[in-house]
Amino acid sequence: MEYISSTRMKVIDSNCEYLGLTSLQLMENAGASVAREIKSLFTGGKVTFIAGKGNNGGDAFVAARHLAYYDSFDVHVLLIGKKHSIKTDEAIKNFELLKYCNIKVSEIFDSSSVEFRESIKDTDIIVDGILGTGFQGDIKQPESSLIDTINSSGKFIISIDSPSGLNVDETNVKKAINANKTFTFHKLKKSYKDPSVKKFTGDIKVINLGICTDAEKYVGKGNFKSLSLPRKDNHKGDAGKILIVGGGDYFGAPSLAALGALRTGADIVTIALPKKIKNIVATYSPNFIIKDLRGDFL
Repeated sequence: MEYISSTRMKVIDSNCEYLGLTSLQLMENAGASVAREIKSLFTGGKVTFIAGKGNNGGDAFVAARHLAYYDSFDVHVLLIGKKHSIKTDEAIKNFELLKYCNIKVSEIFDSSSVEFRESIKDTDIIVDGILGTGFQGDIKQPESSLIDTINSSGKFIISIDSPSGLNVDETNVKKAINANKTFTFHKLKKSYKDPSVKKFTGDIKVINLGICTDAEKYVGKGNFKSLSLPRKDNHKGDAGKILIVGGGDYFGAPSLAALGALRTGADIVTIALPKKIKNIVATYSPNFIIKDLRGDFL
């Protein structure tokens, strides 16, 4: 079973975009798949989608639109905040489509909202699209109190990709949605391998989004986006420390490897090699730290 980090998932998404599979298409695939899964679980009922302002909320907008096609489902979308605070173009486009689908859409700002509490009370199913797999840190308000209310509702809860509040790269969870079911995209997320996370995810099903295999197999644009750039307050060593061991009569290999390490951004490059060639290798760059070893060969 394969697990993936949030950073790696972002890399793959970006590589897909470069290859021609846009983030808007991926969002459509994600939301449509969630709607199909809900329909396979339930014959109908009242479904409340609670959407944040990022792409996780965008997935929820798409899922709501597809599910509303079926007369047996009564769909309501609750947006946390105002529509002009939606953060991504893809989510904005899918939010705007809701007005053409006979879907009730409400803006909510805290858990004490009468409309929020009545919606939670009257619904059969809650779909969590509040915070996505990029979430890190502490949950802010009003999301924190909304999550508390959702968890205490006693309703069937479905999370999109990841339960809101869960850092998918770590297992130390302070608070998160307690989902009955999680539909996660492409692959299981890193933290899901820990049994303690099960109480938040519930049953997990992996959904295929049609991601290009080359986007994952080869290095692409997304891989370079994920590389950290030097900061103005960096100290020597913050960008990486590399030790290269080699040498003997043939000292070209460790020299070239060390030069390559400098070119890729490492700022402390140490070469350990026989004493008799250390002065030759040192001439390649004043940035090398040379450690001589006993003997003429390794």
